[in-house]
Amino acid sequence: MELIKNKVCHLLQRNGERIESVGSAVILRFAKNRVGLLSAEHVFKEKNICIPTKESYEQTPFYSLLEGKRYSSDIGDWAFVISDEKFYHSLKEAGYEESSIGSPMGICIFAGFPISRNKTKKTLVQNRPYSYSALELSDSEYINYSIDKSICIAVHYDKKNTIDRDSGASIQFPDPHGMSGGGIFNIKGELIGIITNQSEDGRIFYGLRTTCILTELLHGKYELRDMIVDLS
Repeated sequence: MELIKNKVCHLLQRNGERIESVGSAVILRFAKNRVGLLSAEHVFKEKNICIPTKESYEQTPFYSLLEGKRYSSDIGDWAFVISDEKFYHSLKEAGYEESSIGSPMGICIFAGFPISRNKTKKTLVQNRPYSYSALELSDSEYINYSIDKSICIAVHYDKKNTIDRDSGASIQFPDPHGMSGGGIFNIKGELIGIITNQSEDGRIFYGLRTTCILTELLHGKYELRDMIVDLS
């Protein structure tokens, strides 16, 4: 987790004065002057999405609203919000890091912010990322589960039998709800996908490959939508 903990961003939702954990994201640069937050469309389409950051002269976090436009895909369930220079620097000051793109290498690391471990108290929220590691499905398993390997990346999921990558101890993984939009990394800490869902039986954890997302971004296969901000 140490290798990737700063590469996953915590997405929150502001409801009045209350802040609630809602999902996860990664910082991605897909062109020289295009850098922003990549997450799942079903997370970004919620209203008043924000991220914990901090002013350079403050130690307490404040929550920056994501405003403006997003590139989004309902088919692939991904969305990308381009950040302006000020917002990008606030992310860097908060300790977040850009993800570099890599290739699958057998073991896949799914990282994000489970809601069950990131409870909120009105305007304060815990900021605890978790990661789950497992071998990618075999070709035959992709076929058996009717998952398109060219688009998705998937692993077996067993929350009751998880090995903590830092300590080597066997642990019970928290409910992954809230990890949507978080990163899927290889053992080098390189981004290979984003988390989108679980299978209905809860035994498969999967997401979209970055190669698929980048192809759609570069070829304009997306819709331009407004981030929803309503603080009334």
